[in-house]
Amino acid sequence: DVFANSFQSMIDEFEGSETFYVEIAESIARTMIMYILRIINQQEDDALLFQNNRHFNQALEYIKANYRNNISLEDIAQSCYLNKYYLSHLFTHIQGMSIGKYIQSLRINEAMRRLRETNDPVSLIARSIGFNDTGHFCRAFKKETELTPLQYRKGAAIPPQ
Repeated sequence: DVFANSFQSMIDEFEGSETFYVEIAESIARTMIMYILRIINQQEDDALLFQNNRHFNQALEYIKANYRNNISLEDIAQSCYLNKYYLSHLFTHIQGMSIGKYIQSLRINEAMRRLRETNDPVSLIARSIGFNDTGHFCRAFKKETELTPLQYRKGAAIPPQ
């Protein structure tokens, strides 16, 4: 509608040939060009958002498949063919937390599940979810849950009936 109305206004100006009709028609043409540029920019933003989400999803898939291993930002960036700094910015922007924090959250959630569902030693759970140092795992777990792994296991145990 905007284009049809603008185009019709330009035709009316040329047909009427009143004072300043050329300048008014040029102004209408500039306005139409700005509308066209707005549409192009919106489409590019939409395409960029889609592209960013695709890269974000690739990074998420890689992290979820490999968080139990010793993975680095470089590993994740290589998996989705992005610069590590750009990926870090993109991930934080979309997820609301850093990649490191996200990986640690996955690890702690898996540890919580294993503490509830198994009798595996804490050291085995720590190693199996990507912590090389049991002490570091215990500190990270307590920081995240406010409980030590053993306190969590004891509190999560289902009492006999």
